[in-house]
Amino acid sequence: MKRKLKRIIILSHNGGRLANQLWNYLNVYSYCRHRDYDCVNYSFFDYARSFPNADRGNCFLWLPRQLRSLAYYRIYVPLVHFFNKENVIDGRNVISEENPYPFYLPPSAARDGRNAAEVARLEKMTAPRIYFCGWLFRNPAALAEDRAAIVEYFRPQPRVEAAVRTFIEPLRKRFASVVGVHIRQTDYATFEQGRYFLTEDAVAKILREYLAQAGKRSDEVIFVICSDAPVDLAKFSGLNVVRSQGDLVEDLFTLAATDVVIGSNSTYGALAAYMGDNPFIVLEKDPIDWAYYRGRDRYFENDKCTMACY
Repeated sequence: MKRKLKRIIILSHNGGRLANQLWNYLNVYSYCRHRDYDCVNYSFFDYARSFPNADRGNCFLWLPRQLRSLAYYRIYVPLVHFFNKENVIDGRNVISEENPYPFYLPPSAARDGRNAAEVARLEKMTAPRIYFCGWLFRNPAALAEDRAAIVEYFRPQPRVEAAVRTFIEPLRKRFASVVGVHIRQTDYATFEQGRYFLTEDAVAKILREYLAQAGKRSDEVIFVICSDAPVDLAKFSGLNVVRSQGDLVEDLFTLAATDVVIGSNSTYGALAAYMGDNPFIVLEKDPIDWAYYRGRDRYFENDKCTMACY
């Protein structure tokens, strides 16, 4: 087997949950595929065991869960920065918290020319290990070109695939269309004064609009609802709805296994759409621009999803 020239190590992220971490991971991995580099993610320890190809090279997994972050970010990360500062590509140096801007990796070009100097430095590095810090590394060109290979690499554990299959297959036998619905509730109730939070009644109204806009009868569509909090299914009267009972990873791949994802303005819905090559319709408080979605039947970079950072 040919030896990889370099190893790119994702050292740290912004403290986000599964989707933000995994979206960043996919983008860095796509860069490594194009350069024939090895890619590991030391900061992915909360979720690595759900992804066979990601479950390697993670520090402090032997510690109890509650101590991993403490040990990793207070001990290991500062040591790497101190002893290997010349081999660190730090997205935080080129991205402000007030105005986040992606660090575009080759073969993608920065969309307004930013980060060019850091990309040039990265490409000239000869060290066998290079450390990436940050969560906004992006590579949309590679994601589009290599989608099948990337999705295959990030397949979840067989138990997750089996759970999703057991849940989805009976629905496909009963309904012509399976639509995934992601309703983010817990933190969105207060995040930015509830700007992205929608009530169950508001979501149900949008789902009824979807049926009308798609020209589908309610009896031929099942809506699979995934959420981080309890959902009152009585609010969805007149619609066929079922609540997914999976964990965070299972719900992600359940959404990916549907035909269309309708969900909160978040990276989670966008990532599920990418993994399943599905269109993503963003839940909004303003009237939905249905014309924007007309004719889209595969994954695309959705300008309405402002939280994903493409």
